[in-house]
Amino acid sequence: MTNVSGNNFTMNSSSLSAYQSLEEFRYYTVGVILTPISIFGILGNILSIFVLSCPEMKSNFNQLLICLASFDLVYLQLSFAIFAMPTLSVWYTETLFPYIMPIGVTIERFVAIAYPMRKTNLKNSLIMASVFGSIVYNLPRFFELEMVQVDVLDPETKANVTVNRIAPTELRFNKLYVQIYVVWMKFFLVELLPYVIICVLNFVMIVKIREAMKLQKEMTISRQPSLESQKKEFNMALVLVCIVFMFIACQSIKIIPDVYEAMVCDYSKTDTSCESTTTIERIVSISYVLLALNSASNFVIYMLRGNKFRRVLSRKLCQFFGYKPSSQFDSPRIGNSDSQSHHTRHNVIALTTTATTEMGHTPVQPHRSLIKFHSTRHESPIQMV
Repeated sequence: MTNVSGNNFTMNSSSLSAYQSLEEFRYYTVGVILTPISIFGILGNILSIFVLSCPEMKSNFNQLLICLASFDLVYLQLSFAIFAMPTLSVWYTETLFPYIMPIGVTIERFVAIAYPMRKTNLKNSLIMASVFGSIVYNLPRFFELEMVQVDVLDPETKANVTVNRIAPTELRFNKLYVQIYVVWMKFFLVELLPYVIICVLNFVMIVKIREAMKLQKEMTISRQPSLESQKKEFNMALVLVCIVFMFIACQSIKIIPDVYEAMVCDYSKTDTSCESTTTIERIVSISYVLLALNSASNFVIYMLRGNKFRRVLSRKLCQFFGYKPSSQFDSPRIGNSDSQSHHTRHNVIALTTTATTEMGHTPVQPHRSLIKFHSTRHESPIQMV
């Protein structure tokens, strides 16, 4: 009997070749493929936290993204360490926070899109609720495993040696605990409920975005500041939609082994184990890779959708390595610099009082004022975002 990683059931190998084929599949999925994904995700989430923490990126939405990146970073570090050290049990690969934080980010964006006139600051409450809920729900996990000493045969000396192993406790084999907490609570609270909340709220946001974009075409130029503010909110909602799409795509496959365990395994019997299949085992291995991919993908989304995110990241990296930031990441040129860079000229520009921009989107423009200044060089001292 071969223990199934991450689930409370065992598998009968029909033949040695089938078992070896499964082990080879695990090696390439949770070893070769997962390792570079985890490393990339760790670096990407560190950079995301660094950029989103900058003063010019400060906003409620970005603060929630910092928390999401922090939890993804913790999961990727644990996932990488666990799969890199085969003596540790892969039951530790259960993720802690990424289930709840996407819900918090979705609620914050839902309020901003569906109720734009309500100045409700949900950042602190959403973060605290996510952290507290995750800790409370996962407390029993710390009592499922224990360190035990077992005697194994040393292949070199042909003698028995005592080694430390991580093994499940009696709590993990308790029929009532497995039925209620491991199977059904996990299925409803961790898998089903987050999907329903995220899908419903994002559907409402998409409908609101389509209605607002249609209304935007009918608005006059006098309402331009309000339209620009709404456009910024909608662009952030599109970033969230990308995050949610990756969340659903990567997290869905892991439901299959849980549903299989809930439907097939009979925990009313004394023997709390049940038989798995090679297909289920392969799905479990693939789910580990997809969970790591989900935690590593947000950095790519920020780079693709966030103009200001790319600009701030490029400027910070240039400063870190001692290079002067390019003008396109710092102060863009005004006018034809090739023909006017060595001549004194008078420039009259509209200096716009802007609100803090988020993720590189169009700033809010509440009023304008005209300012004259003398320019003797081709680079403007004013930041034009």
